[in-house]
Amino acid sequence: MYMSAIEYTTTYTKNDDNTSTFTMTMNEVCTKCMESLSADPEEYIKNTIGIKMETECTRICLYETNRHLENGTMPGGATKKQIILAYTPPEPEPEPEPEPEPEP
Repeated sequence: MYMSAIEYTTTYTKNDDNTSTFTMTMNEVCTKCMESLSADPEEYIKNTIGIKMETECTRICLYETNRHLENGTMPGGATKKQIILAYTPPEPEPEPEPEPEPEP
């Protein structure tokens, strides 16, 4: 097995106004591979992230719309943006407790 020559660091910062900033610094190997992958690496990265975010926005909007319709709680005139911003992700399931070892 070999160690990857690709190295990068990322920083995600949530801003006070609920926007965020994402920065990625790539080593020369990662940069070379990105340039081989795409003639316009910035556009490639923007499109990749954009597609993932659109997919998640659609999922949230559909989930929330169905939930509101089932409960009769759909806010009148709500926009997609308002529905998504009002969404609260569910709490993660707690890890199950390990079963005790049987006594010999």
